[in-house]
Amino acid sequence: FVEFDVDEDGCLSLSDLLSSSTHLSLDVAQVLLIAWHAHYAANIGGKDMMLAADWERALNQADGDSLLMSVGIRPGQASVMKESLDVVAAVLRFNKMSYEEGFAAFDVDGDGKLSLEDMLTSADILKLDLTREQLETVHGVLDAYSDGHVRREEWLRELASADGVEILKELGVDIDTEGQTPPPESSLPPQGDEGRLQAHQAPPP
Repeated sequence: FVEFDVDEDGCLSLSDLLSSSTHLSLDVAQVLLIAWHAHYAANIGGKDMMLAADWERALNQADGDSLLMSVGIRPGQASVMKESLDVVAAVLRFNKMSYEEGFAAFDVDGDGKLSLEDMLTSADILKLDLTREQLETVHGVLDAYSDGHVRREEWLRELASADGVEILKELGVDIDTEGQTPPPESSLPPQGDEGRLQAHQAPPP
């Protein structure tokens, strides 16, 4: 609710909903958002607004699993996706690589796209603590065109919401983020065979 409340007035206007949907790249037709908001909103001060209680009631009636499956994501994949991207973001931050540089590092064959093989090879080189199944999930979800490749724009968009800093903190790694741009400007550490964090060079182009 807070994320969608653009003007931070404690209410969700139609403008808030439409703006947030665009910002979050939600693939929902505007006419459906308008109808959804009208159905749950109440008239407050002459304006149709959704309060936090209206938002919660609306989401409690939603079938999130069906929605995820309609875009090719199985129930449970969303959490796997987030955890995996957080690990990738942490490794990039630890190695002081931007997300753009991270894409180039993962693009082993240098064709400007990430195949599953690119991702598996890079994960091995960077010692990412991710299983093949996790990597397949990430690659499958990011493969927007279902052609076996992840484009730069999908990579950057999804990593923009990843939280590598928290993983680094959990591992006891101090990263001074003062004066730095958020995740995209620096980013994570892999664990070595004995569980110690180690920096690794990106794979050759």
